[in-house]
Amino acid sequence: MRISTIAAVATNGVIGKDNDLVWSLPTDMRFFMETTAGHVVITGR
Repeated sequence: MRISTIAAVATNGVIGKDNDLVWSLPTDMRFFMETTAGHVVITGR
C-alpha cells in the first residue's frame, strides 16, 4: 500500500487561519484535485 502526503505550508509554518486556507491559488487547487481524483483523501486536524 502506498500512502502519499500533499501539504501547503507557508514559510512560517502556517497551514491555515480561521478554519480556512491562508491563501487562494487556483493552480494549487487544480493540482490537488487532479492528483487526488479517484483516490481516498483524508483531511482534518
